[in-house]
Amino acid sequence: MPSLKKIALPLLAICTFSFFGCATPKQAELDANGKPIEYVWITPTGSNIPVKVRKDQVQTTSTGSSHDQEALRRIEQQSAKTPTQPGG
Repeated sequence: MPSLKKIALPLLAICTFSFFGCATPKQAELDANGKPIEYVWITPTGSNIPVKVRKDQVQTTSTGSSHDQEALRRIEQQSAKTPTQPGG
């Protein structure tokens, strides 16, 4: 059976070197123009898990919601114009 000292030194070295990857600074990703790519965390509708998305790919809610609001307003106007039949 190997002694504790013979096992401890290689085990300590393995543990020490395994954490070197965590200590190195992360390099910024660059786009085609050489500018750093910015990311934001977005929580999709109906989910509680945030997703990392490029900042330039984020859909603005104002354009989508205004389109949805306009469609809803149009449907409401059409339904108000159609007469309802009695008993039906």
